Formats: sequence, structure tokens, C-alpha cells
Amino acid sequence: MRDGSGREPDPDAIFTYNEPDIPPGRDGLPPGDAGRVPDSSRAVLRMRVEELLGARETPGAEAWRPLGRDARRLLVELLDDSAVTGHEAMLQRVMATTAQLGIDEAVPRLGRLLLDRSQSPLTRTFAASAVGRLAPDAALEPLAAAVGDADPMVRRQVARALAAATGPAARAHLERLLDDPAPSVAEAAAEALAAPGRGTGLEPGRGRARDLRPPEELPD
Repeated sequence: MRDGSGREPDPDAIFTYNEPDIPPGRDGLPPGDAGRVPDSSRAVLRMRVEELLGARETPGAEAWRPLGRDARRLLVELLDDSAVTGHEAMLQRVMATTAQLGIDEAVPRLGRLLLDRSQSPLTRTFAASAVGRLAPDAALEPLAAAVGDADPMVRRQVARALAAATGPAARAHLERLLDDPAPSVAEAAAEALAAPGRGTGLEPGRGRARDLRPPEELPD
């Protein structure tokens, strides 16, 4: 899977929770659904949003602040914009920006993208990461469904997103991931369950320990 720069992504760099690398900026967004607006001020707003999304260096929150709430609403709309969803690197950039700015209104659309199998595993991983940063409890249903995603990169990020959720339901889904066939996924689930405030309650041999030590060396 190649990112927007044409390079193979480095999983270790991308999946350190909860900050996937934001793809390099593009020159601009093609006109799309959210761009068809009769109000000239809204058209100007989209142009300014495009400029920030297309920047080579990721803009900080202070660069977005002058654009106000309208820019935040537009970023949410872009998650359904065909001009964006058809360009993987830009879609990933919009998802990362909604998480960076704490736009909780994006969570339902991010949840749908997480479960959209027409999207690449990397894009679904970005969706899981954004949900984990925003409101994992509000997206528990899509996160639970994504526990069964075919790609271990996605499942690993789902485990990390569930780590930020609360309540017994999140714990139950993490416990399912303890027995994941991919060691990196099982380790992420074990680390989440061992986090302060959760308590482990892990059975010997589950999670990271099962892959590193024989049964006779496990603690009582």
C-alpha cells in the first residue's frame, strides 16, 4: 500500500497511536459536492480550507482558528465529498485534521468510513485513529464491528482506539482481540487492558505473554 507520496508507508511510523502520518499536501482539491455552493463567502471558505489541507507542512490548530466554526462544519462535510473520498491521501488528511481539531461531529462519518470495505486498509486505519482521538465511546458500534476487519493493521488501531473508550463493552471487545492471530494486534489489546485504571484480569498465556514465554515461565 503506497501513500500519497508514492512511498511504501512505514507501519511503525504510521501506527504509533494515535498519530498516523498525515499524507503530504496536494496542490488543491478537485471541485466536488461540498464545493457546489451558491454563497460566495462559502466558496471563499472552501478555498481557504483547501489551502490549509494542501499545505506541505501540517498546519497547527492556530492556523485553523481564524476560519471559525464554518470551517469545522465544512471539514465534516468533506468526509462525504466525492472529490475527497476519491482521492485517498486527501481523505486521510481530512480525517486526521478532524481529529487534530477535536471535531466530534465527524465521528458518525468516520465510523462509516471505518466499516467501508471499498476504502483501503490504510484509510480505514486513519478512520479508527481519528475515532480513538475524538469520541471512541460514541463510536463503539463501528469499532466493535471493525474488530473483525480482515486487515491486522486496522484491527491493531481499533484496539488502540478501544483503549480510549470506557465501560465493560469496550473491555469485552479488547478481550476478543487478545486471541487475535496477529501478534501485534494481541499485544495492543493486552497493553490497553493493562493500562492504569482498567486492571488486567488477563488469563495466563493471553496477549503478549503467550508469544514471548513458554507456559512454565509465566507468572502465577
